[in-house]
Amino acid sequence: MPERPATSTTETTETTIRSASPMTTTMRMTTGVARAATDWGDDMPTDDIATLAIYSDHLSAAAVTAALGVEPTSIHEIGDARRRSRSRRAGSHSPTQYTHSLWEHTVRGDTTGAGVADAAGSTSIRLLVDVFREKREQLETLRADYELRLWWSAISSSTQAPFVFDAELIRGLAIIGCDLYGTAYLEADGIDAVL
Repeated sequence: MPERPATSTTETTETTIRSASPMTTTMRMTTGVARAATDWGDDMPTDDIATLAIYSDHLSAAAVTAALGVEPTSIHEIGDARRRSRSRRAGSHSPTQYTHSLWEHTVRGDTTGAGVADAAGSTSIRLLVDVFREKREQLETLRADYELRLWWSAISSSTQAPFVFDAELIRGLAIIGCDLYGTAYLEADGIDAVL
């Protein structure tokens, strides 16, 4: 296994502090310089997808569209017919209608490298945050009556797939204000093969 590069380099300096008191203190300070995400090279996820999902067991998904002013990429209402899964066995007693509404907005990372793809392996979640960055008040209102979740999945060619959610991204995630459920998969035929 190739040796993983260090995630930071450090420099230690000593500073002597003199004060009006008879004591002199020597402090050791260590400063780190973070390595760029690109130092991990091909280990970073190359295909990622992020979804804001908003659920309710008694309210409409259409009301979410009206409140946010954002079109969903997928939607179903309470009572809508469920699509029959190919893997569902004959005689299964699972419901044939949805018992909850679901509003989803999904964004896929740029796998071509021609657009906004970043070296941190988190392109889709950054794009999703950009869609909802100005929707703090609307999301807060929805949060009172709906369940909000963020879903993020990524593909990597490495069994130890590093990714970076930097401080700016974390501030954006805080605006959305819900739990993030994430998974990094070992390379397959693209993310559609595992979702």
